[in-house]
This record gives sequence, C-alpha cells and structure tokens, in this order.
Amino acid sequence: KASNTHILGSKQDIEGFKKFTTTPKKEEAKKEEKKEMKSPSDFKGYSGAAIGSDKLWSLIGKKFGIGKQVDYTPNDLQKLTEEQRKEVESAYLKAVKDLGRGVMKYNWANPQKEDYRGGLVRRDYLQAKAGDAVFAISAIIEPGQKDKTGVYVNKTKNQVVDGGTAYAVQMAINLGKPVYVFDQLKNKWFEWNGKSFSEIGTPTLTPKFAAVGTREINDAGKQAIQDVYENTFGTQEIEIPKRTDELSKIDAKNFEILVRILSDVNNLNQRQKDALKDVNLKTLKPTAGNFGLLQKIKCL
Repeated sequence: KASNTHILGSKQDIEGFKKFTTTPKKEEAKKEEKKEMKSPSDFKGYSGAAIGSDKLWSLIGKKFGIGKQVDYTPNDLQKLTEEQRKEVESAYLKAVKDLGRGVMKYNWANPQKEDYRGGLVRRDYLQAKAGDAVFAISAIIEPGQKDKTGVYVNKTKNQVVDGGTAYAVQMAINLGKPVYVFDQLKNKWFEWNGKSFSEIGTPTLTPKFAAVGTREINDAGKQAIQDVYENTFGTQEIEIPKRTDELSKIDAKNFEILVRILSDVNNLNQRQKDALKDVNLKTLKPTAGNFGLLQKIKCL
C-alpha cells in the first residue's frame, strides 16, 4: 500500500523544518543589523572651520552628538614634517593640473598674509587624507562651462566642483576615496563614479568623514547637510532653547546658524518668536551675513 506521507515527513514536520532553517537566519540578520548600527559618538568629522558649509557641518554634527570634530587650518601646515610637506605640495600641484587652474603660491618657510589663500587650498589635503570619504556642498561645473563668477572656465574634459571646495574633492578623488557632492543649484546629490558625477539619493556618513563646502551655502545646501545626518542617525529635533538666559549663552555665529536651521524666522512658532524678542541683540554684531536676519528678528 502506497504511503500518503511526503518523503520529508508529515506537513507538520515540513513546517517545523522550515521554521528551524529560516528563523535563526532572520534572528542572525537582526543581530548583524544591530551590530552594524553605530552611535554618532563613534564618528569623527574633519573640516576647515570656514564660515558657511564647514561651520554648519560642525554645528549640526555637534547637535547629533558626533564624537569628535577636527578642523584643519593653514596653521596646521606648519606642524608638518618635511616629508609631509612634500606630500601636500605634490597632491596640491596634481589637483591644480586636474582642475585646470593656476598655482597659488605658499611660502612654507615663513608664510605671510599674502600666502593665506595658498595655505587654504593646501590644507584641504589634510582633510581629504584624514577622512575615509568626502562630503561636499557646492556646484558641479561641466567641461567648457563657466563658474558663477564667469571668470573661471572648466577647460578640462571632466566635471569639476566649483570654488575652493574643488581642491578637497579632487584630492580625495586622486586618493581613490569615495566622494559625494551636493549641487545646491540642482538640489541633488552626486557621487564620483570614477569618470563622472552620477546622481544618487542622500548618502550616509562614514565613520571618519570629511565634510566641506562653499562659504555661500544656500537653503538647499543647509537642508542637504541636515538630511545627511538624519539619513545616518535618524531624525533629531534642533530647537531654540526655551529660556531667555539659555539664549543669551549662544554666540552670534551659532545663533545665526541655529535660527537658519530651524526655518525662516517668519515661520517660527509663537513661543520661539517670543524667545527671540527677548534676546539681547546688542550682543549680536551685525555682519553682511546676518544683518537681514537680525532685522527680521527686530520686526517680530
């Protein structure tokens, strides 16, 4: 008499076998996923402390709890050994050639005021080398296209990044590191694929990330930085302190950036507006960058 029992056993046996073979894998996957998730405190950011994108990367990173922030300035070039200086100079000259730009002088022996710009573009190598990837806010210039000033023309055969940010980006490319650029004119993220910049979604930060960008960051660029942090660590609420005495402790630069992160002043809620009215505006020195903002606050 033929048996009606499946070769693998009864239906109950088969279901039990499936559960036995699949459940551990799912649990293992969950363990691996949990294991791979890192705390912001495990991350280290590298930048240059310049007004605009650099400062914003650092400020928002601090709000998310980034473990350490390292800012390289031209002064750090003087701390390098002779061998390190040669490495920096070689990397800079290679980037200049790749970008089709002129060489900016820098007196390694005794830098003067006129060497400052030359120092800035060379210190970019320190950022590119320290980070395991570069995240930049700027704009991408196509071959033959002019930059926003109309002075620089991309005479190379490749896409390049606008402004001083281009040096850190190109140096990272030359080092073979991942490079992500947010084009704030196109409001899109791009990744260097070895030949050109290809459009991608919002990237996630690497454990040792170099975050740089233009001084003239716009609202799209500001949001892009916030999006990267949120895509890496989840949503964080950045809010103006509730008490006036807490507001008074915020320095002028951080105060300006903090308000801009929240949204346009006119879109703040009533409690936030009331708090802003109580700020001693005399402690916030008007600058070209924050004058309009301070005027808006005074009119609330």
